[in-house]
Amino acid sequence: MIQLLQKHFIKTAWRNLWKNRTIGFINIAGLAIGMAAAFMVLLWVRNEFTFDGFQPDANQEYLVTWMDKNQTIIADGSPFPLTREATQRIPGIEGITSYHPHGLAPQIIHIDAQIWTVKNFIFADSNWFQFFHYDFLAGSGRDFGRRNGIILTATLAARYFGSRAAVGRVIRIDSSDYYILGVIKDNPANSSFQFDLFLPLHNYFSDPTRTKTQTSWSGFTEKTFVRLRSDMTPGKCADQLDELMKVNGQHDASARLVPLKEMHFGVGLASADIVYGDKRVDVIFACLGAIILLIACINYVNMATAMASVRIKEISMRKILGARRVQLFVQFMGEALMTGVLSLLLMILIVWLALPFFDRLTETHFILFFANRSVLSVLFGTWLLSILLTGIYPAILLSGNDPLGILQSEHSPTAFTAWVRKGLVVIQFTAAISLIIGTIAIISQLNYIQSRDEGYNRAQIFSIDLPSDQWFKEYGADKEGTLLQAFKTEILTQPGITDATYTYGSVLDMVMSMAGIADWDGRDPNFNPQIYPLNVDTNFRKIFRLTLLSGRWFMPGDPGDKHNFILNETAAGDFGLHHPWIGQRFILMGDTGHVIGIVKDFHFRSFHEKIAPIVLMDDAPWKSDLFVKIAPQGARAAIRGADQLFHRFFPDQPFEYTFLDQAFDNLYRSDIRTSQLVGSFACIAVLLTCLGLLGLAMFTARQREKEIATRKILGASVGHIIGRLSGEFLRLVIIALLIACPIGWWATHKWLEGFAYRTEISWWMFMFAGCMAIGIAFLTVAIQAIKAAIASPVKSLRNQ
Repeated sequence: MIQLLQKHFIKTAWRNLWKNRTIGFINIAGLAIGMAAAFMVLLWVRNEFTFDGFQPDANQEYLVTWMDKNQTIIADGSPFPLTREATQRIPGIEGITSYHPHGLAPQIIHIDAQIWTVKNFIFADSNWFQFFHYDFLAGSGRDFGRRNGIILTATLAARYFGSRAAVGRVIRIDSSDYYILGVIKDNPANSSFQFDLFLPLHNYFSDPTRTKTQTSWSGFTEKTFVRLRSDMTPGKCADQLDELMKVNGQHDASARLVPLKEMHFGVGLASADIVYGDKRVDVIFACLGAIILLIACINYVNMATAMASVRIKEISMRKILGARRVQLFVQFMGEALMTGVLSLLLMILIVWLALPFFDRLTETHFILFFANRSVLSVLFGTWLLSILLTGIYPAILLSGNDPLGILQSEHSPTAFTAWVRKGLVVIQFTAAISLIIGTIAIISQLNYIQSRDEGYNRAQIFSIDLPSDQWFKEYGADKEGTLLQAFKTEILTQPGITDATYTYGSVLDMVMSMAGIADWDGRDPNFNPQIYPLNVDTNFRKIFRLTLLSGRWFMPGDPGDKHNFILNETAAGDFGLHHPWIGQRFILMGDTGHVIGIVKDFHFRSFHEKIAPIVLMDDAPWKSDLFVKIAPQGARAAIRGADQLFHRFFPDQPFEYTFLDQAFDNLYRSDIRTSQLVGSFACIAVLLTCLGLLGLAMFTARQREKEIATRKILGASVGHIIGRLSGEFLRLVIIALLIACPIGWWATHKWLEGFAYRTEISWWMFMFAGCMAIGIAFLTVAIQAIKAAIASPVKSLRNQ
């Protein structure tokens, strides 16, 4: 009997679906698109919120960061001596490890006469592979740091050696030979440590020019992690670290231990080696996924309740013939389940086709492996939620009607469902319009960044990565200056190149800052601000067109300027220098000189951060980049000439260059990704809303065929009929617009708070979004309204 009922329910559900197949297709397609979008978003959000949680001791491990007096994290690195001192003086630390970021120059690898470059590497101490868990595919990390050995990922090993064994091979990196100790499995997408190559930290300090760092407490250069014992709290450990810093002359920063599992969201600094997340953005995307799924489910509910007036007598006859409410409830839930199963199959196809595009958009690699527990949990969680949202309300509504009252009337038993449908349409358009407003605001902010005066010129400039200091050490450190000067002189003779300048440090995204490295007349002994030092040469101002507010620039050939300094406006103001600023004594990293100039502030960090103090000097012990200015239309010839010249001066070194415009776009890659994701989801939300509106318009036109035919016979024009059919829906869109405007303003205002320099939220954003929504809604409804208005009235009346 139960099997017979189940078979009957399935047959009835299929018959109803086939009878209204156009509307059924709209339901299935809309639900599938909504579930696919929600699935991919929730997969990404889940990945973001589980960063580093797979580490076995993640609950006890912390990153050491440093805060200023405003309790704002200003550094995620620590002085190098801190690791040794903390191990000896803080017994509550069970384990500690640190690494030095890769810096500015890539590592050059020589294997079998081939040259490779690696930019994604670190110098780690000997505790790294005992502190953190890695899956070794070959070899081990036991001897790492105790011998001249390295460890690399499976991807890098496959690139260099193919199917051959990598462990035990000797390769040359810059000027040193290394053994390959182990090959590790690539870290998952939700790991903060996306490094391909691990070198021993002691090798970094083998260069005599870096030995000062090993004893300096002023440079926040090493990423340090601690594992605490169960009886040690993070706050107590931070206090003891503060004491260590004060004993060694550092008073301006206080420690804060960020839990490893919260590190992705808990630091928030831009970094060259760890990309921290923004919890606000991830919460927004979680809401977007839920909104899109809700919009898709609303489409189904709207159509199910609208079809109630068609099926109401069928339901009443079933109840009169003895069907109980629970049986009808099961039937309608079964119909929702059938629609959900078909939507699930279509959703899997959509996800399979769209996942490569989504991977590129989010810069994350997801594998659609359905045996994976996390993938299955998100997939079936999304599907089950969809079934519940689409099935319960229509099933309760349709199964609870009074049969006798309905059979005596030509209409639905209550107007409540009509109001529910209108309310749901308003919710849909409110969500869609809010997303459109958000997309416009994000695009406006990105345009603001592109058009705002950065304080320097970056047009027609590209940078060339110079060999590492290790290469110059092998060549002859005493000859480095002569070689670089000769290279610059020669490159200026190449066609298409107009000027060039050396730097040590990035112009667009300076990472290295230090505290306690400067002194000047009148400085409070306890005031040690974070300073960004930038080494330049005499051509720097000319190429980048910096504005000199007072004083002068570095003079070519003046040996005294090798000890002088130029400050930006922020540094001059924050340091509290006495007027006049020019000529005052200034000491930086032990070098005594004078302030010879003040330049107008320029953005050497992203627009998310306020401009910080920067000190420029013309006495770099080595150079990291050569910035080349090219003539209009001369890029191809300039790059070709620079390439040939580079290989003549620096044999066996790879020629790598980057245009500043490209580097600038990379600096805002996360914001561009946000705009693309929000824009894509706004399009999906509008598409789903229009699908639902199209279905309702089709149903409304079908139900009002008799009324439309009568009006046409009485002389109503096509325009009049279109206006009557469209007006009801457009009123709902206008109501949604009034609700969406404050929601959209609040959401965009919260997002823009993440920028120190931002655009204004303007009235035109809301007007544009409103006009767009109204126009799309009108076109969607007008398609069905026109079809109904031009239909033959005689045929329509005959079919009633």
